[in-house]
Amino acid sequence: MKKLFLPLMLSSSTAIAAPFTTLDARSMAMGDTGVASSKPGSAPQFNPALLSNYSNNERVSIILPNIGVAAFADPDAVDSLFNIQDEDYIGNLSDALDSLNTTITNVGNGTPNAGQISRFRSDLNDFTRNASGLTSDLNKLSEKPYNVNANAIFSVAIPNSFLGFAVYAGVDSLVLETRPIISACDSQILNNYIDRVDGLANLSDPTNIQQIANPIIEYACGGQPTETFNIIDGNRFNDPTSELQSSVEIAGVGIAELGVSLAHEFSFGDQDVSIGITPKYQQITSTYANPSVQDIDDGTFKLGDALDENRKENSAFNLDIGIAMSFLPDESLTWGLIAKNLVPYTFETATYTPARGPSTSAEYNVNPQVRTGISWAAPLGITLTSDIDLTRNEPYFSGPDTQYWGAGVEFDIFNVLRLRGGYRTNLADSRDQVLTAGMGLNILVVHFDIGAQYSDNNAGAAFQMGIEF
Repeated sequence: MKKLFLPLMLSSSTAIAAPFTTLDARSMAMGDTGVASSKPGSAPQFNPALLSNYSNNERVSIILPNIGVAAFADPDAVDSLFNIQDEDYIGNLSDALDSLNTTITNVGNGTPNAGQISRFRSDLNDFTRNASGLTSDLNKLSEKPYNVNANAIFSVAIPNSFLGFAVYAGVDSLVLETRPIISACDSQILNNYIDRVDGLANLSDPTNIQQIANPIIEYACGGQPTETFNIIDGNRFNDPTSELQSSVEIAGVGIAELGVSLAHEFSFGDQDVSIGITPKYQQITSTYANPSVQDIDDGTFKLGDALDENRKENSAFNLDIGIAMSFLPDESLTWGLIAKNLVPYTFETATYTPARGPSTSAEYNVNPQVRTGISWAAPLGITLTSDIDLTRNEPYFSGPDTQYWGAGVEFDIFNVLRLRGGYRTNLADSRDQVLTAGMGLNILVVHFDIGAQYSDNNAGAAFQMGIEF
């Protein structure tokens, strides 16, 4: 029989949880850039200093709204999560053992007939197949990240070199991530269970389970005292599924912000320097669940309900500071720098109580982020941009860090149609890289922008409607 395998460590598979990204439609289409190139309506999210570093054709800008969503996941991870729910592995394991025990009871002290032997061997195969399927899908989850990020923003911006101003509100960041926690105990129990019954199918009378040598399994969980599990009770198989302790940690953080951005252009000799600040109020909502494999396999378990019941809200005040400078005689080259969330905070989620195992919660941080960027308004309506994170941004809960570098281009056709493209990569995780594209359309004072990003394990889209006058 196929030997079961479960990793004996915590998974490091959770996806990027707290990246520097705004899901702005124009930015997404241009490689997630914008620190030196965003329009006034998006400046509060990218760099408030741009509100006073503007060209003469910049006008009052209203975003109504910008909506974006992006997901980072290996397709196998998504399939595995649904498989665990849909395939009813644990239920099938229990059913197979019940059928095995029924056959043993029917045989009693007699000799099994050919039909009973065939049924017994078939049930043994079902047990192994479902156990293998469960562990395989857990392994796929533990090796592959899964993350969803979304936002919705409304803003009003009035660019001005003396006092640029903007106000914005919305969900600036909504992140949902997963982290399978694979128990070493499960590996020991299931591997040893298979080892003990492995030879039964080849015996002339496989229903005589007293032939199993050493039916007692010893296992230890994370430094805890050694426990025992007897796979048989008299002349019956014991069900190991109630002993399983693996779980899937699912956590989300949503940050709703209300902020005011102010910017002023200072002169230092021949160089103008724009400095902007964004004081903001943050409503931080976390949701947390750590369902066991028994929970997930239960047909009545609803993940959405579990997350909704384990919500916790916190509030905080924070601050962004940005700087922007333009160069060359026509000031077509712009450099920008932004530091976001200068006041760090630590929060804790609500506590989740699974069907089996201890109650758990998770701690997460809102940390400062720093990014710099450059933009060149080239001839023929072409704009070239590039941004890079100067901080290696830690996730909210677990998983790889993020440090994005992106580059983009925009081609403006008669100030009516704008075609965009770009590329973004995570310098801290080579799996996370995307190609981006999008377009913008101006109709009188109304503009529409769409952006998209795509790779084998990453996809996203954003839409923005705005007014400029």
